[in-house]
Amino acid sequence: GSVLQVYRAIQSLLGLHALPDSTRLFYCALCMYQPDDGVQGGLSITEQLALAPFAKIIRSPLCNHGMYIIHTRECEVYSRLWCVHEVDEAEAENVKMRGLFDTASWTAAAFRKAKRQDTATSTCGNKEDEAKITDIIKGRGGFERLDAVTGD
Repeated sequence: GSVLQVYRAIQSLLGLHALPDSTRLFYCALCMYQPDDGVQGGLSITEQLALAPFAKIIRSPLCNHGMYIIHTRECEVYSRLWCVHEVDEAEAENVKMRGLFDTASWTAAAFRKAKRQDTATSTCGNKEDEAKITDIIKGRGGFERLDAVTGD
């Protein structure tokens, strides 16, 4: 399902967007230890988030190809508040953003059927994180501003 769609979307980066083979990718779903199971020596999700890993990556001088937001047919990416927050961080740093998708899964009919996500309705599994992210977004101008960014 979505894993295959993501894989094919990433493969299209080199061909469709003419990125060099040496391009470094930050794929957030693979960059954090998610189980939050208290394993000895591991960081909790809260401890990892306190390090602001995405903000550091997006501000890095190595982030010179912009940000590609991978869309799958399995889950609307902007329904996830953490993804909306990443768009907010990139927008604050004037990072060019582009949508990326698996061309085999997204047909013209699928695009017509997809509903535009109101970013203010995005949710987060952790209510403390949700409140923190919402405050950050509102402090930068609110969700309406992000709706304009994600709707392009």
